[in-house]
Amino acid sequence: MKDKNVANRLGCRLAAYWALLLISLPLSVHAATEPSINLAQQMYVAYYGRPADPEGREYWAARFDDADELESVLAAFGSSQEYYDNFSQLSNVELVNNLFKQMFSRDSDSEGTAFYVARLETGEATVVSIAKQIADGRQNADRDRLNNKVMIANALTRRIKEEGLPYSQFEIEFSRALLATVTEHQASIIQGLYGVDNFGLDSEGKSTECEAPRPELCTEQYAPVCATRDSGVRCFTTPCPATEKISYSNACSACADARVFYHKLGECAL
Repeated sequence: MKDKNVANRLGCRLAAYWALLLISLPLSVHAATEPSINLAQQMYVAYYGRPADPEGREYWAARFDDADELESVLAAFGSSQEYYDNFSQLSNVELVNNLFKQMFSRDSDSEGTAFYVARLETGEATVVSIAKQIADGRQNADRDRLNNKVMIANALTRRIKEEGLPYSQFEIEFSRALLATVTEHQASIIQGLYGVDNFGLDSEGKSTECEAPRPELCTEQYAPVCATRDSGVRCFTTPCPATEKISYSNACSACADARVFYHKLGECAL
């Protein structure tokens, strides 16, 4: 009994210690601001070509919040083992072109390549600072492509965090390939969201896509499905879900709704 009381007192002291510690820490350590969270995700997409892992996004968002000078934090963000493993063997021309591919799914134009390569060679800029410059200057279709990629990346990061899904090298390569298919077109957004919804699932657990033409008449058979439906929201910030889960009485009635992308057997979890 004495040992139990000692353990209880020790537990209370530790709880009090951690409570005081959290109060004394800067806010960004445990609650990064939304603009910094969005910047962190954008930089993962632009620089690494993949969605952020939840821990990495939160860590760098906190660093961005605390930074007196953003450039120094960006330099640290860009100096990772992941960068050296995947991109250090590329020439300056290839590095610049790869940034355009990761952000906009296209090659850089010759003038843009020459401009940014010159900045690299003179030391005026680093690859990671150039990634942010290119992202900040996006326009028209390029703007839509990057925004859509970041939207899909946010959806995947959110799912990994909420469901505790693994995100090792195999899953990272899958997520890179997924983002590479996302463009300015609605069809690519749907396919991207489908990839997020089925991330980490085997063939039996995957959703079924609605096919054209959509059904016009359905039976009243009750075989409920959980459908993923377009929420109508289009933005690249977080939280900003582009879809919502809705239960339908059967697959036919789900796909009769033009807003539904795909569905799974069973009612949606509350």
